[in-house]
Amino acid sequence: MKNEPQIFTRTDDQNVPVDDAILGALEQEELSESLVREYIRGLLVEQDEEEQTPEQKVMDLFLKSPSQAVELGEQLSLDPEIMKPMRQILDASHELIGLAHEKFESGPRFGSSGPSGGSAEDRLRVAKADKAILIWQKAYYVLRGWDRVGAKWGDNTLFDLFGKSLMSAIEGYNNPWDSRSGEEVVNDAVNWAGEPLPKRA
Repeated sequence: MKNEPQIFTRTDDQNVPVDDAILGALEQEELSESLVREYIRGLLVEQDEEEQTPEQKVMDLFLKSPSQAVELGEQLSLDPEIMKPMRQILDASHELIGLAHEKFESGPRFGSSGPSGGSAEDRLRVAKADKAILIWQKAYYVLRGWDRVGAKWGDNTLFDLFGKSLMSAIEGYNNPWDSRSGEEVVNDAVNWAGEPLPKRA
């Protein structure tokens, strides 16, 4: 059964139609009630945004543009307990993207049915990725648990992108739960975190 209001066009007892003026008045009431609810909802959203601390605003920005959020947070000298895990996630993301690029350049293309060889270089790359993803995951859980950000981080999209799909690509697999190719996974990671800076010689 729908939760929509029901307007009966006839009375129950004598099957007499309800006056059109009454029906029009009821529709007008429903419309104005809907407009008032929308207006109040907008005010509550504005109030919520105004009540956010600078840390909360930077955390919201981090989900969309981590490089900008980290730069802004560091310029504002925000709480180190928030800025440190943000920086760790960004740095680890860049490390993982760099390792995925190395994997792409060094051997068979992404999406092979299994690991592309067990060379010492591949094992070293995977070991570096394991270390980076551990740092990434610890920092992610610190941020996710901080204040009220948990609700916004609840869908695990970033966690799955870096912790599952990108790691699988570095190891030479496609994540079986992800329909994207390895190249698409790397592109999505770059779209979120940006390209890593070139390493200095």
